Amino acid sequence: MDGEDCEMAAESLELTYISKFEDKSTRAGCFFSPGFSNGVFFNGHPEAPTMDDHIEYSTICRLETSEPTLLPTEESQCDMVCMDDLDRLEKRVDANAADLGYLTEDVPTVLANTFTTVNDLEKMVEDLKAEVERLSKMVTDHHERFSCLAGMDKEDDKED
Repeated sequence: MDGEDCEMAAESLELTYISKFEDKSTRAGCFFSPGFSNGVFFNGHPEAPTMDDHIEYSTICRLETSEPTLLPTEESQCDMVCMDDLDRLEKRVDANAADLGYLTEDVPTVLANTFTTVNDLEKMVEDLKAEVERLSKMVTDHHERFSCLAGMDKEDDKED
């Protein structure tokens, strides 16, 4: 494609054609960029790569019927740019599947273990409170007994 073909493809796909430019660091050819400007661009730089790492870009290919499409179809004869897009998207899907596995398999186990630990800690706190109460009662009881043995009554104890 050239800039004019890209512009016609954008119109036929009911997308907005933004501009033709030349940049050797951005992918070559005609592509749709929904994230940047929601428009179609054509990079005509002769040294531009056929691919770049921008997953959000969709290459616009020409079918044998000369009708443009955003995604390759089974009937189309896409060039390497379209196949590279497809390969990159398949890798991204595989990576997301691994993330999904972590979220559906590992995270529930981690959460269950965390809830068990919190529950165990709450039980320990309750047990410690009960022990503090028991020891406090013991100290009070011993104080009363020793006061009695020392000949002190409660009135003398209050004065001290």
